[in-house]
Amino acid sequence: MRTASLAVLFVSIGVFVLGGSDQTAAKDQTLYQLNANIGNAGTGAAGTGSILYHGGPIMGVNYTTPCSSGTGSPIKIYYIWYGNWASLDWGANFILTTLANSIGGSPYFNINSTYYMTVTPPPPPPTCSAANFYLTNAVSFGGSVNDNYTQGTAVTDFGATGSVEAVVKSHVGAGSTYHDLPLDPNGVYFVLTTPDVNETTGFCSAYCGWHSYTTVSGTNIAFAFVGDPLKCPGSCEWQSIGPNGSGGGDGMASIVSHELEESATDPLLNAWYFSSGNENADQCAWTFGTTKTASNGAVYNMTLGGLNYLIQQNWLNVGAGMCALSYSSTPDFSLSATPGAQSVGPTGSTSYTINVGVLSGFSGNVTLTVTSTLPAGVSANITGSPVAAPGAATLNVTTSGAAGGSYSITVQGVSGSLTHSTTVTLNVTDFTISVSPGSRTVSQGGSATYTLTDTALGGFSSSVNFTTGGLPPGATAGFTPASVAGSGSSTMTVTTTSTTPVGTYTLSVTGSTSGGLSHSTTTSLTVNAPSIGFTPIRINTGGAAYTDSLGNVWSADSGYSGGFTNSTSKTISGTPDQQLYQNWRGASSGTPLVYTFNGIPNGSYSATLDFTDPVASTVGQRVFNVAINGTTVLSNFDIFKTAGQAVALPQSFPVTVSSGTIAITFTSVSGSLPAIVNAISIVSGGTSAPTLTSISPSSGVAGGASFGVTLNGTNLSGASINPIPGITITGVSSTASTVSATFAIASGATTGPQNVTVTNSGATSNAVTFTINPPAPALTSISPSSGVAGGASFGVTLNGSNLSGASINPIPGITITGVSSTATTVSATFAIASGAATGPQSVTVTNSGSTSNAVTFTINPPAPSLTSISPSSGVAGSAAFGITLNGSNLSGATINPIPGITITGVSSTATTVSATFAIASGATTGPQNVTVTNSGSTSNAVTFTINPPAPSLTSISPSSGVAGGAPFGVTLNGSNLSGASINPIPGITITGVSSTASTVSATFAIASGATPGPQSVTVTNSAGTSNAVTFTINAAAGFTPIRVDAGSTTAYTDSSGNVWSADTNYSGGFLSSSTANISGTPDPKLYQSWRAAPDSGVMTYTFTGIPNSTRTVILDFAESAVAAAGQRVFNVAINGTTVLSNFDIFQTAGANHALSLSFSTTVSTGQIVIQFTKAAGVRPPIIDAIAIQ
Repeated sequence: MRTASLAVLFVSIGVFVLGGSDQTAAKDQTLYQLNANIGNAGTGAAGTGSILYHGGPIMGVNYTTPCSSGTGSPIKIYYIWYGNWASLDWGANFILTTLANSIGGSPYFNINSTYYMTVTPPPPPPTCSAANFYLTNAVSFGGSVNDNYTQGTAVTDFGATGSVEAVVKSHVGAGSTYHDLPLDPNGVYFVLTTPDVNETTGFCSAYCGWHSYTTVSGTNIAFAFVGDPLKCPGSCEWQSIGPNGSGGGDGMASIVSHELEESATDPLLNAWYFSSGNENADQCAWTFGTTKTASNGAVYNMTLGGLNYLIQQNWLNVGAGMCALSYSSTPDFSLSATPGAQSVGPTGSTSYTINVGVLSGFSGNVTLTVTSTLPAGVSANITGSPVAAPGAATLNVTTSGAAGGSYSITVQGVSGSLTHSTTVTLNVTDFTISVSPGSRTVSQGGSATYTLTDTALGGFSSSVNFTTGGLPPGATAGFTPASVAGSGSSTMTVTTTSTTPVGTYTLSVTGSTSGGLSHSTTTSLTVNAPSIGFTPIRINTGGAAYTDSLGNVWSADSGYSGGFTNSTSKTISGTPDQQLYQNWRGASSGTPLVYTFNGIPNGSYSATLDFTDPVASTVGQRVFNVAINGTTVLSNFDIFKTAGQAVALPQSFPVTVSSGTIAITFTSVSGSLPAIVNAISIVSGGTSAPTLTSISPSSGVAGGASFGVTLNGTNLSGASINPIPGITITGVSSTASTVSATFAIASGATTGPQNVTVTNSGATSNAVTFTINPPAPALTSISPSSGVAGGASFGVTLNGSNLSGASINPIPGITITGVSSTATTVSATFAIASGAATGPQSVTVTNSGSTSNAVTFTINPPAPSLTSISPSSGVAGSAAFGITLNGSNLSGATINPIPGITITGVSSTATTVSATFAIASGATTGPQNVTVTNSGSTSNAVTFTINPPAPSLTSISPSSGVAGGAPFGVTLNGSNLSGASINPIPGITITGVSSTASTVSATFAIASGATPGPQSVTVTNSAGTSNAVTFTINAAAGFTPIRVDAGSTTAYTDSSGNVWSADTNYSGGFLSSSTANISGTPDPKLYQSWRAAPDSGVMTYTFTGIPNSTRTVILDFAESAVAAAGQRVFNVAINGTTVLSNFDIFQTAGANHALSLSFSTTVSTGQIVIQFTKAAGVRPPIIDAIAIQ
């Protein structure tokens, strides 16, 4: 977009926007070698191609032959290499110099020869009424100079010093500081900055480059700024490695070309541009036409001077206009595609429009074909070929099981000897998943973690949900997070129980989308039995004894050396055991935290460390290492980076014990939060006594037919089943992992759970549970078999057998009361809710854990009935919003009129009516009855309330006060505040309340005993209570000295041990520094960085939360940038009182000498404001350090 003084290349990878308008500097006609009446800017005279000519001059025009077009003097490119290019990115020099020497006369730059300027009246002799003078296609390289940061490492756009404009003016012309570049009215002076230079007005954050003009010795000259994209590769670098191997230099070539074209056709920002403000190159920004692939994998679209370049297209001002990479005056056609890219699934279809344009009067047919080799599963065809130019055809693309990824499809157009191509991108959106590691080993009752990686292909961005198959009995799996959008990773935690069978299992992990895409991968889990004689160790580190959701007992914190404990009340996601993760032990400063467990039999074990971080909010805040028996198992471990905040993160590791001890060491990384651990568990592997994990089936019916059962476990060879009361056991056989037998349950057997154990070589296993159930109940009928939703309650009778003690299982929408039973009947009272879903419902009964077959009871629909409206209120005069009425029998219902509400978009289902409500600003507030009508019947009413606009708060000023201080006025800002009162605030007496529509004013008196800290402030009026804003009560006593190292980005500890914070609390200005030695101080580093005021000459430091009292403000200065008095003169005021007037550091202390000045100030408003204001000289105010004590 065009701004007040420059045409800007906005940052937007994929969108290259540029434009400008007149700078305040006057035009200089010597630039155009003609004393002519240039047309007024802004006339909007239409040029061809929809771009408008606004009457201003262009560059490179030959005026010696009036009334005709001609070739003017070459446009010259001058480079000012600003910064340390030799060490930072000198490869850019060769790339950009070759570009400047080669772009002139190229088919690409020839596009600019379609632009002209009009002179009225024409130069003498007056042989015609007007003359169009066309821009030359001749460009040459005028030379370059190096500039080693003469304006500093931070520059603005314009200004006498410290700016891009100042850089240009210091080099151009005989009267300049360095006078090493000629004053050339046909030149474009490019200031090219290294990645360490900060163009403070918006480079990287708002734009990638810009062009404008300035005046030197009465002559207007065009200049441009282009920064090295290596400063912000994610913003201004199209590809990380360019066709010439330089991401920076190759990226700058595209931006230099862009700014050159716009400088040539719009040098004074008043010649050629679109009504939108776009200049010619803007209209084609970040489009590249047909591209090729270089040997290093980079893409390019033209070759100049033997080098390959990827340069943006330019707007061809011929016919209807178009984006092009070249132009010739001979008849030709152009080829382009819209859109340039399409996305489709592995199986699907899409299409593109192939446009054939006319150049220089071309006429004829163009035959289109697909010339690129298509990937497997992709087919393409063109409909509408050949095309009579101008015209279009359709490229149709179909995928059938295509692999995900991005593919280029090239379409070639041929007409006689003319051939052109255009390329489109096909994004086949898909994903792949992988899991690591390929295997894990745990002991029974332990857990293992895997990392699942989801990789997006072809721009895939949908959410992938994860599931696990093949888990062993008793094991569960969870994912953190449960789904990933696009690319990402998730931690899969597999948790076993003490009864999970020993063995190796193949786990199938599947990722799927709601759209039907699905991919799977596998990993392995080995479950070992715990060693005989070892009891698993489970420690709730930092907490008390705890029994988890699986029944495992965790002992209170023990076995540690050093550290501290802490806890949180935050909810920890990803675990059913909150208490286990809400306590932790952390490593003390400078000392590792060590847990030591002795008396452990030598053998193989699995140690699981449970983590969560409820404190860290960014990556890198807490980083630490973990070692088990001296072997590092977690290096530079970051809980937040791995799982996020307040998410359970178990980590399991195999451990071999050979000395009877397991020692776990947690070591903090210097500079980060301390290492922490929430829980530790150690379980063992190895051989064991007979162990049972499950029985199948796990229940049987008393008096039923005999049946086979299988017991699963380990070490079962030769095992026999111990007697079970009421069950006759026959046909016992065994293997190492199973025991099989036949069970016959006696009809009189006691019902309920029974323990089943086996014995092998004198050792008895653990027990698994087998349940003896009574004979299952059976239903034959229900009477009555139907009822009406919302009707009166009524009795029902279920008939059948084995029904003694039976209860009726819940039925959706029906309240069941008064249940009684006999051997053949179950009686109850049914009350069907008015909103119950209509249709058949299954009715079953349960007796002693057995459930009967189902009989059918039908809920019939009632008349229309409403149960609720959501939302149930709205604000008068607010934006229209959707509502939903809930009820029953609502199909086809309409909403009856409601005073003050416009109702549109009504739709209904059997249970809902949806519509859009628009409440008039003058609608009567209060409750309104809402009813619906269906087939002539009107429903009951539900209430919708029209509320007046509620009060809303945006801020409070001041936002803090000191306990025990003098009363002071406050103002609350917001909307709908008329008549509002301030609700009570603990410790504050509120008086003198008054209000307007947008403010509430009052006097606050804070009690001396008021509790310091934030308080919520709300107001209430007839429309309700507002949101809260925060007012902070500061403690009356106590003050921590404030020390700020102005201009520094890091904290500093001085020779006395005082810590000076990095630069903060400033408004305006920029950072600067020097390596000069500073005398007169033991802390020269404190004076080697400073903050300087911006071009306005004013900057402010504001420090709040200071108790009302008398304080000493110490200001530290050192002059390292000027060499004479009078160059930097400024004033300093503290809380509005001038303490330094016409202050000159150099005059007071000389160069590079520390100067510390102290001032006493009285604080009455809880803050100290220090303002620096330029008074004289060319340099802005500076400050090296500030202390308040």
